[in-house]
Amino acid sequence: RCSAARRRDRGRLNPNTMFGTCGSCTGVDGYCGGPFPRSPDSTVAFPSGAGSRAVAGGGAGPQDRWGRAMDGADVAAVASGVRSQEGPSVHMLVVALDYRQTPWPLTCTVDGRNLRELGRICGATVETLYNEQATVANVSEAIHKVGARCGVGDTFVFCYAGHGSNMPDQDGDEKDHEDEAFCLVDARGQTSPETWLRDDDFAKLVTASVHSESNVLVLADCCHSGTVADINKSIWDGYNVISISGCKDKQTAGDTGRGGIFTHALLLAVDRFKAQQRSNCTVGDVYHETLRIDDDVFASEQDICMQARPNEAMAWPLMPQSAYMAPMRKCMKHRDLHVATAPARALPAPAPSHAPPRAPAAGAGAGGRRDVAAGPRVHMVVCALDYKQTSYPLTCTMDGNNMLELSKLCSAEVETLYNEQATVANVSQLVRKVGARCRPDDYFVFFYAGHGANLPDQDGDEDDGQDEAFCFVDNKGQTSPACWLRDDDFAKLITSSVHASTNVLIVADCCHSGTVAD
Repeated sequence: RCSAARRRDRGRLNPNTMFGTCGSCTGVDGYCGGPFPRSPDSTVAFPSGAGSRAVAGGGAGPQDRWGRAMDGADVAAVASGVRSQEGPSVHMLVVALDYRQTPWPLTCTVDGRNLRELGRICGATVETLYNEQATVANVSEAIHKVGARCGVGDTFVFCYAGHGSNMPDQDGDEKDHEDEAFCLVDARGQTSPETWLRDDDFAKLVTASVHSESNVLVLADCCHSGTVADINKSIWDGYNVISISGCKDKQTAGDTGRGGIFTHALLLAVDRFKAQQRSNCTVGDVYHETLRIDDDVFASEQDICMQARPNEAMAWPLMPQSAYMAPMRKCMKHRDLHVATAPARALPAPAPSHAPPRAPAAGAGAGGRRDVAAGPRVHMVVCALDYKQTSYPLTCTMDGNNMLELSKLCSAEVETLYNEQATVANVSQLVRKVGARCRPDDYFVFFYAGHGANLPDQDGDEDDGQDEAFCFVDNKGQTSPACWLRDDDFAKLITSSVHASTNVLIVADCCHSGTVAD
């Protein structure tokens, strides 16, 4: 899903118009020397040597470097660059996009939630922007907000999972004549070069928002991301900054169908160090362990890479304070990763990349995560009912959730109907909708978990004189024979909705179901 073709310059991101000023801007590097008080009636300046980031006394109220009003959390967190007595803090921004409104969907909000959870149990403050929230304006504002909380010795962590791309170099600083970019979206979830955040602008944004004596860690799980933080530029002078990326600038990064390879490998590395009780590891230590995990578990073609200034000795800021198990390890058969002998092959095969093509490939499906050339697709309907509104409750939505998780790991396209949603009308409509997506040699999978029953045979085709039925409900959650789907009608529904050259698999976890597909 990656296109090496050049894309036209966005030409919209201008740091002079991105931030605004407070009226007392020094005009040096776009930084502002506006009031930055600890409280409305007292101020503490940043340490000397901060250039135009130095803070002048006075001011009408709590404001940031751009003269914007700050809330209490921001004021307390930054305290003009002075750490709290509890020691360095970690302030984290997670941006993740699934691009569901485009022809190039991913599963990156899985990465986002996994990273948010890691940050939470590590005691970090975490802000998130998912999907349509992740516009350039919102990301810029969030970086400013979170970065402003970072004091001396604190760590600012920026995590991005989504598409990445190349753009023509706009200032002549790239040896390959291409900038790298985070593929953000507009308010409708659409992505194009006009909505992307270029590496030059990202570097300006972070250095304008985070104190130079804070640590900066950038984690980018996307294509074409090797130098997406542009940390070799002079704008980073004086910073302790490290960028770890899912691949080199000319490579693509893999999506497993349930999150990215890089993010899963990174979390497995943290899992391993936590199990070894290594609490004082560096970012370099975690990076090199991530490489070993990638080679041993995923055997991917992408080259996870790191850039560091001045070196890789920055303390790793996200070591769990309590028990931790990486999400991928929860899905593996063995709870300990014995990977010294051979790569684990039980994991889902990665999709081609995190990079959107210039245009959809011919025949590409809107919901697919795999290349069309990868082979047959799996299209799945999951129906599960707990019957909580009846006298006969079950726990079948647990089965539904488990099958949903399995199908996502297998890159299947899944639709679900739970409880009151599972009426005959809704099930029939969904079977026709999903069945219509199936091409020859694809798979249509129908999974049902709930009550099953017998009904008097209506057409004389049953040796025992009884039809079988799925016990669906009405829109109030009540069930009766009037709500059920008889085996004869189910068979007609499937065969009228699914191409004859498609494979059909029916899994029915219910009573009286031996011949429920007829």
